[in-house]
Amino acid sequence: MGQVRVLLNKRPPQPKYSEDFKKRVVKEFERGKLNKDQVMVKFGIKGKSVVLEWCRKYGKLRYNTPAQNGRPLKDPQKRIKDLEKRLKTAELS
Repeated sequence: MGQVRVLLNKRPPQPKYSEDFKKRVVKEFERGKLNKDQVMVKFGIKGKSVVLEWCRKYGKLRYNTPAQNGRPLKDPQKRIKDLEKRLKTAELS
């Protein structure tokens, strides 16, 4: 019988960037002359969402947070009535 060889897909570790470097990248992006992908190429940044995370943390402009994305919740009073109705139906079953 032959040996089974398992290859792990190891990625190189993400480089650690200094706070000054991050702020410089955000400042360049917020000037508006380059888009996110162009900034990533210019500064050699590999992560897809790294620049956006830095913009949220160091930027002067307002950026959506992940919790702000997605479908808004229903009206709270309507939601409470719907849940009460479902509870009553479940109790009768």
